Amino acid sequence: MSNLDYEAIIALLKSENETNHELGFQLLESLGVVPNYELARLISTQPAYLLRSLKNNWAALLELVKKIEFRYQPIATLPSNLKLLKNLEILSISHGTLSTLPKEIGHLRKLERLILNYNTLNYIPEEVGNLKNIIELSLVGSGLDTFPTCILDLANLEILSLIDNQISNLPKGLVHLDKLKKLILRGNALNEIPMELCMLENLEILDLSENNITRLPGALSVLQNLKILYLSRNPLNKSEQEKVRNILPNTVIYI
Repeated sequence: MSNLDYEAIIALLKSENETNHELGFQLLESLGVVPNYELARLISTQPAYLLRSLKNNWAALLELVKKIEFRYQPIATLPSNLKLLKNLEILSISHGTLSTLPKEIGHLRKLERLILNYNTLNYIPEEVGNLKNIIELSLVGSGLDTFPTCILDLANLEILSLIDNQISNLPKGLVHLDKLKKLILRGNALNEIPMELCMLENLEILDLSENNITRLPGALSVLQNLKILYLSRNPLNKSEQEKVRNILPNTVIYI
């Protein structure tokens, strides 16, 4: 297919006429696809285009996609051939209807940022632990009542956000996430801070606000790189508030 053919098809897909969209895909399906960066960028910005490209197994096109960001889109599931997006670095699907993740998500080995905020997941597959290049994971408002253990395998993780879930305990394996710089656990059901959290010496921002924490471990003093600590809306008495200010004199603390 010539560049002129692609330009005509891209123009059809960019138009506001849905009939043109269908015609554009029919032409692609009949003529075949070859690597084209403009077309790859276009399909990555439209859920219907992306899902149809995956359905057609257009590997040569999909491997050019590096970023997918969708908000307020009715995407309930992702196809199992998600692995065709082998060069994907950012996957962000937020404020949607995503209810399950296929185990094949573990094949996205170049993924660096996975953001799945305010969907209806409730469960994170173990295969997420295979995403060794992940530096940011955000599962805000995902209906989680336990800390997904697969997260503990993400050794390069620097930012973890689990805001607005129902997590009541943190695992001992948290200590393995020693590259964490930002840990956001606001709006959960935590009753205490485990010693393992206090061993994350690279933490710069820690948000534990809006939980049920009544006592703070003295081992928080180990967090000498901590710049900001959020503790508001926890049932901490005056003694505990004074203690944390004394052991972290160089940290900005919001209580």
